[in-house]
Formats: sequence, structure tokens, C-alpha cells
Amino acid sequence: MKKFLVLFVCSISLAFHASGFTVVKNGKAVAGIEPAANADCRAAAETIRKYIKLVSGADIKNTKSAPKIILKIEKGKLDIEGFSYTFPQKNVMAITAGGKWGIRYAAADFCERFLGVRFLYAGPHGEYLPKKKDIVIPAKKLYDFPKYLTRCITNGRLHHTRKVYQDWAALLRGVEPYRVNCHHNLSNMFSSKIYGKTHPDFYPVLDGKRYIPPANSHVHWQPCLTAPGIVDEAVKIVCRAFEKNPELICYPLGVTDGNGYCECENCRKLYPPAERKNSSGRPDLSKYFVTFYNKVAEKVVQKYPHAKMGFLAYSSCQDAPEGIKLHPALIPGLTYDRFSWVDPARKAFYLKRNEKWSRISSEMMWYDYFYNNRYVLPRIYPHLTAEIIKTGYKQGVRHMFAEYFTIDGTELGKMRCDGPSPYIAFKLLWNPELDVDQLLEEWYICAVGRKAAPYLKKYFEELENFWMNKAWKTKWFTNHNYKIYLQWNDNSYVSAIEPAMLERCKAYLDKMCALADHKKRAEYLREGFLARKGQLEYQMNTEKFKKMPESVFNKVIYKTDFETPESRKGWYMWQHRQSINKAEIVPAGKMGMACRLTMHPRTSEVGLEHVIKIDNPKDLLFKVRFRCEKVSPEAYPYISVEWCPEPDTFGTNLIYYAQAAGNRSENGWVLTCRLQAYPHKTGYLRIRLRGARNSKGYIYFDDLEVRSR
Repeated sequence: MKKFLVLFVCSISLAFHASGFTVVKNGKAVAGIEPAANADCRAAAETIRKYIKLVSGADIKNTKSAPKIILKIEKGKLDIEGFSYTFPQKNVMAITAGGKWGIRYAAADFCERFLGVRFLYAGPHGEYLPKKKDIVIPAKKLYDFPKYLTRCITNGRLHHTRKVYQDWAALLRGVEPYRVNCHHNLSNMFSSKIYGKTHPDFYPVLDGKRYIPPANSHVHWQPCLTAPGIVDEAVKIVCRAFEKNPELICYPLGVTDGNGYCECENCRKLYPPAERKNSSGRPDLSKYFVTFYNKVAEKVVQKYPHAKMGFLAYSSCQDAPEGIKLHPALIPGLTYDRFSWVDPARKAFYLKRNEKWSRISSEMMWYDYFYNNRYVLPRIYPHLTAEIIKTGYKQGVRHMFAEYFTIDGTELGKMRCDGPSPYIAFKLLWNPELDVDQLLEEWYICAVGRKAAPYLKKYFEELENFWMNKAWKTKWFTNHNYKIYLQWNDNSYVSAIEPAMLERCKAYLDKMCALADHKKRAEYLREGFLARKGQLEYQMNTEKFKKMPESVFNKVIYKTDFETPESRKGWYMWQHRQSINKAEIVPAGKMGMACRLTMHPRTSEVGLEHVIKIDNPKDLLFKVRFRCEKVSPEAYPYISVEWCPEPDTFGTNLIYYAQAAGNRSENGWVLTCRLQAYPHKTGYLRIRLRGARNSKGYIYFDDLEVRSR
């Protein structure tokens, strides 16, 4: 009898495991979710409940009786982002995670794996929601965890304009937590608001003088890393962070953005000869920074043995230093726009640089620039993305961070026109072994349906072919030879676009819309392209437009000499948020009244701005006089002009835009630039007289004239 009972129980168990764990049957909830005391488990349960209802219509309830789903966190037993599905009892499914983010990712995985939901892109209609009357989960144990331990494709700090993307990225199991944080942080650590008066020697000697930066300045200055006491102060700052947050894994020690390296005698002892440059042509100061980082790390781990500290291998700290190893607690973040791998020579160059860092590091992060949606023609390269991620993993890279900033505040920037690009990257960062073609095929089908998918696929393949075979042979690529990142606002790549390609893209998307199962999603994807098509065609005509002689622009529609109050009306100062430079209209000697830009050391650009309404916009020519006085050799005076849909908005993706830069001579010159007509009946013209890349002296502008044909 006992043997019979054992066999009977086993047969029931096997039958259960064969049939699976039923959550919904014929549109009705069969199982519930056990109430959880933990807030993260409750939030994960709500995600599961939400998508079960969207897919099946069933509303599963809280319950303590079987059948039920249990969500729990067991720290230390699983990876902090890992999770498992087990079936410890008949009619009980347990979802167990190693931490608060693991349980959140488990909920997202549950929706994808068992419900068939796909989080295709951020924004309207970005979710694929199949319809199911029955939801039955195979009763098999499963454990999943990320292969890349940091997978952050960021749209910047938390902000309401970015929330849609940031919420979506979490569903793709990205964004948090940062296992490794390498960001710019030295300016925060040694803010002059805290140390400016008590430790002025913490700040750099520049041009023979101690420079105390403004409290809000986070560019163009570095601390004096040989100052007495600065290592111990850095150790205190880092240790306080680990004390305050017991879950902290890595503290950032990244250089301040820009230049401004200390020139004191002690610092210069660690500098190489002045003629020695790194691989991007900057002063090679890696050994200087790593020496400081090693000293900090050595003391921090005495108190917090588990602590990690990240830093950016960026700018003058780009190349691996010679004759020194990194402390095991230090992790470099190697910055590079790896789209450059499209050029075999650049790929070989980068991998050689990577190999040198790997010799002296125990861990590495790859820091990239996924500005795909910022390009007017979306930069599509999923197969190269897969190659990058797979190559990194094979080489032992376990952390990836990529900047993915759209153009906040513009209609074009809000549209996700790079299709599957970030989706593919997130999927492969979780598991680099996935097949990129299968991921793409699934994305296309879920987006628009099986009949329409081949045409959506052809559209994105058309874009990928352009970027992989044509764009990198234009000035857009060659002008930024071996630089850290490529310029998304350099539109010279459009010279390689053929009108026939744009027409093929439109035809593919038209056919896709006609056959699509999900009409709104299909229209959204097509509208994103059409909104850019006109802008691309506008830019493609630019080269012809630039060749027009000045003589054809013979109608003056606006001019100012800044002499009278009326001529100065509407002009106001434009300033980068981190700048303390000043723009004003002042007496300027023989030039009479003029716009003067007063430039201060180590701060960002400044200028004067004016917005003009133009009815029936025409092709325009801009001329302005300028001169420089006691400026830096790298001073960059320029005029920029752009069409805007409204006076208080910015041009859509800067395509209706032009600029001209001036000669840096002390003498007066004339800047001339052209701007094609805005393709609308009414437009607003934003004019800026600007100065950048300068740390001293004055830049003057005068006698601005705008002419039309």
C-alpha cells in the first residue's frame, strides 16, 4: 500500500509537471499571487498582474491558498539581478530573486517568457500584447542572470521628459544597478563650494596662477592631484559614500570633462614630455591619474575590502599607462564610439588599445555612444552591435555603459526612429549568445505582423546598408579620425544618400502600413521616417546652395549695427548652463557699439541671441564683422543660425541649421554663412553670435546683415 501511495503521488506530480502550472484558463484566473511584505516584490507582482490582464483579460487576485505565485528575495543565494522559477509544491510557483532589481527583472522576464509580451520601444504603441485565453507555465526549474553585469544604455538623469524611455529600459533589464560607475566626478568631489577657501591648493595652477573654479563649474579644470592631503580627503569622501549606502558597489572617480590640468611643479613631474601625445592627439596623462587612483584605492579597501572604484579612460587618460598596474579595486571605463569598427583599421587600433588596458586591469567597462536616434537618418547597425557585444564578452568585458540621448524638447527627438536598435543591444547585453537575426525577425513580426514584417525588415536593412557601406566613407567619418566619439550633428554623411534610397524606404513603409496588423504602430514608424525625409532632402541640396554667389542675395531683410536702442532690441545673452562668461553690448573703440563676449578661463561658451519671425521663408545669407582681442589660440568665434517652428523652440534635430567659424587672428574679418529656406509658410530664425574653446580675452561682433534672394 505504501509503495502504491508513493507511485500515485509521483504520478500526480509528474502529471502536474507535464501539464504545467495554470494561471489562466479560458479567460478566467485560476491562480493568484501571494501577498508580499516586501515593497519590491509587491511592485513586481503588480507588473505581472497588469500584463496578465492585458493579455488574457483575467484579473488575478491576492491569495494565500494554492494555486498561487510566490515572489521573494533571498539575498546572497542568487546574483543580485538574477532570478529563478521553481515549483516547490503542487500548484505553487516560486519566483525568487537575489535583490530588488532581480525581482523587478523577473517580472519583466515573466511577461516576455510566459505571456509573449514584447517591449519593442519606448513611447506610443511600443508594447506587443498577444491575446491568450489560457496561460500555462511549463513546470520546469529555471535560473537566469545577466552575462554583462552592467547594462546601462542611458537617456540621462531622471527627468519627466525622459521617464517614458527610462521606464521602458527597466523592462528590458537595463539601467540599474550600476555594478560599475566610472563617470565624471572629480569636480563634484572637490567642489570649490566645499574646499575653495579651506584647501585652495586642491585646485590647479593654470597659466602660472591658482585657479579656483566657480562652485557650479564641472568642465575644463582638474584637481591638483599632488596637493598635500588630497589623497586622504578623497579616501574620506569615498568611504563616506560606502558607509552611507551599504549596497554601494562602485564609486566613480572619473576625470572632469574637458582640460585644465594642473601645471604646478609636483604635478609636472608625473607628466610625460610635452611632445608626447596619446592615441587621440591629447597630452598623455594616464600615469598621472592612475598614480592618484592607486593611492586612493589602496587606502579605501583597507576599510571596505569589497569596494570598487571606476574611472573614465577618456581624453588625456585614454591610453593604458606604461610601467604601472591598476589596483585590483580600480575599473577603467574605455570610452569609444565603437561604430568606428566599421573601418577595419580603426577596429584593430581600438582592440590593441583595449588589450593594453586588459594587461593592467582586473576588470573593464566599455563606454559607448549610441546616438542612433539623434542622426537625421537613423544610425542603424544591429549586426555590428552584436559583434561589439559578443567580442567584448569574449575578451572578458563584463560592464557596458552607453550614452543614448535623444533630442529632448523636439518632436523629432521624441520619435523612436532607430527601431530595434536599443532593444537588440539590451537583449544581447543580458545574453550575448542570442542570435541577432532571430531577435530582429521577432521584433519585425511583433511590431507589424507577419505579412508586413518583410517590408519593415527591408526598410531597416536599407538604413543598415547605408551606414555600414557608405556613411563611413564620407567626411562625417573621416573628419573625426580616431576621436572618442563621432559627431551626430555633423550632417556631411548625407552627401552619400541617393534620392532613390529614400524613395525605396518610403515604398517599403507604405507597403508595410497597408499590410500591418497593428496599424497605429506601423503608422508611427512610417511617420518617423517621413518627418525626417524632408529634412534629409533639404540637407542634400545644401552643397548646391552653398555655391550660389553672394551677389544673388540682394535684399536686406534685417540688419543691426548695435548703435541705437532700436537696433539692439530683442538681443539677449545666451549661455551654456556651466558658463560664467559674459555677453553684452558695449562701446568698442573704433567699431562703435558692438557685441562683446568676455571670456573666462575653463568655462563653456557664451553668446548673444536674437529670434526673428520670417513670413514665407527664403534662402538667406548672413554676414557679420568680428575681431578677437587677447584670446587663446584655440578660440572659436562663430555665427550659428537655425530655423525653428516656434520662437521658444529649437530646430528639429538641427538640420535646418548652418554656422560659420572665424579666423582666430587679432584682426577684423567677416563671417558669412547661408541657410536654405524653411519648408513652411512661416518660420522663426534664431541667430547666435557665439564664442567657444576660449579661456581669455574678448571676442567682438558688429554690423550683422541678413539678406535674401
